[in-house]
Amino acid sequence: MANKKISSLGSLGGTPDVADIIPITDVSDTTGSVNGTTKKVTVANLVAAAPQGDLVASNNLSDVASASTARTNLGLGTAASQDVGTANGNLVQLDSTGLPAIDGSQLTNLPAGSLFNTIVSESTTARTLSDSDCGKVIDCSNGSAVTITIPSTVSAGFNCTVVQSGAGQVTIAAGASVNLYCYSSTKATAGQYAAINIIPYASNSYVLEGDLAASGGGGAFSNTYSLDLDGTNDYVDIGGSYDLGTFSAWFKPDNVLSASQSPYMIAGFTGVGTYPNNGGILVSGHVTGTLSNEIITLYTGDWNYAYTNGSATISNTDWHHLAVHWSGSDYEIYLDGTQVKNAQSQFGTLSKAKIPITNLILGKRVDNNYMFPSLIDEVAIWSTPISSIASLRDTSGTNPVPADISSLSPNGYWRMGDTGSDYGTSTITDAGSGGTNGALTNGPTFSTDVPT
Repeated sequence: MANKKISSLGSLGGTPDVADIIPITDVSDTTGSVNGTTKKVTVANLVAAAPQGDLVASNNLSDVASASTARTNLGLGTAASQDVGTANGNLVQLDSTGLPAIDGSQLTNLPAGSLFNTIVSESTTARTLSDSDCGKVIDCSNGSAVTITIPSTVSAGFNCTVVQSGAGQVTIAAGASVNLYCYSSTKATAGQYAAINIIPYASNSYVLEGDLAASGGGGAFSNTYSLDLDGTNDYVDIGGSYDLGTFSAWFKPDNVLSASQSPYMIAGFTGVGTYPNNGGILVSGHVTGTLSNEIITLYTGDWNYAYTNGSATISNTDWHHLAVHWSGSDYEIYLDGTQVKNAQSQFGTLSKAKIPITNLILGKRVDNNYMFPSLIDEVAIWSTPISSIASLRDTSGTNPVPADISSLSPNGYWRMGDTGSDYGTSTITDAGSGGTNGALTNGPTFSTDVPT
């Protein structure tokens, strides 16, 4: 064959046949000529040398036009066999062109907790979390206190973030059989725009991490819960033994209180004197024949110390603070920071003295009379009278609220759900030094209505 330039070669003009050849002169082989021996390379030689047979006709790139063939040729099997929908396990729904849809709501088969930063708006004051909240941000915007409860029904590995975007402090509460742990002494947000991360720790156990409020030793004082007594048979059985030095409690009655009503017992106890089993601190109503028009009465078993006023009332729309205080020679009564005791009477033989009490009960008298329909909160007692009644109330804001009294070392201090994991249980932990917990009896319930 005569030598020719490449420019002189004709076009192929069709599909090569396996017999077609490409002539090559091997100059190292002089058996055919001193100038080299002409040899051939056929199409069959090229195909045989190609890796994985990728150059066979059935795998030509033209086959991409057939979706099923292309998937097979590219080694995808059936992994991309759906062009729309998620029924067969695709994580992302595809659009009509076979590309992933960008609408986040179509991520339907992701495992729990895989979709982060989705915002869930919560404008009410209470929410019980569910699996649908996993991995999301719960945005709490209410102006009042908010309670977010973690139930035992959420799946293992549940996690989310809770944000206080409104003015209402947000508290994380444990449902039945759920344990909560945190470095802070409270489980509430420190303030507006604070965030708390709920981190799975063990079975039905979670660690709270983030902008948690502090209680005592600096930081914001958190008061999230009160206790609701129905006035029928609810009470808190504390027991214990104290000298009645100073008693402090916050209350919000179910109805307006006046001297013309039957009396209610905010705190009953066994005392000393002629009628020790009838001792207690009462609001509204006539108690004994020795005084009249009582609004507030401390009854010791031998003495009545009272605020009397036939026309005065105590509203049921506001929280009120009540304090009873031994001055060293007499008992004083304070209502909302003002000393109001204006009457007293003796009907026994004992002289005035600081009285020892036992069997402390909140919401009724020891003999089951005078049940009090009311919210109560932040109850404390000191055997040694405190030096300042004013220190029991925080008056720095628009309305007086409970002060952080932990530094005053109360002998008994019952915070009605704000200590440890009390919320949702039948026990009110004593945050004072006495260690005498209160037992909720006949079903008192917790409320997020607190002094604000």
